[in-house]
Amino acid sequence: MSNRVSVTIASLALVAGLGTAGGCRTAANTAAAGAAGAAAIVLNDQNAEAEIAGSLADVDGRAKRVLRDMGLLMVDAAMEDNATEWEYEARSGERVVHIKLERRSPTVTKLSVSSRVGTTLNYDVSHARMVVERIRQLR
Repeated sequence: MSNRVSVTIASLALVAGLGTAGGCRTAANTAAAGAAGAAAIVLNDQNAEAEIAGSLADVDGRAKRVLRDMGLLMVDAAMEDNATEWEYEARSGERVVHIKLERRSPTVTKLSVSSRVGTTLNYDVSHARMVVERIRQLR
């Protein structure tokens, strides 16, 4: 799978390079956004992270829709760093999901998701990964 992702990203980068060499900026931007969308989800002991194709506002809308579809209610939200970083928390019963969005470029947003049950610091990284995948799939 990771080999396939690498080939896809390399192909898209080649198309982006050819697009700019030929003066076709739209093709280059589309390829770059596709490469960002195809990037792997990085997992650590608390979070699932990925760079998602889409503006900060677009990814924010997708994230809120996914949370709503999963029955999670927003309980806290904040904007930081001149509104280029957005964070919020949503809950359903004992489940707590924390989302952080960071603007990387006008067309790419970094998404970080943590998920846990209850007040413990026992993070559910597989649930966080599922949330990232659902956000990425929405268009």
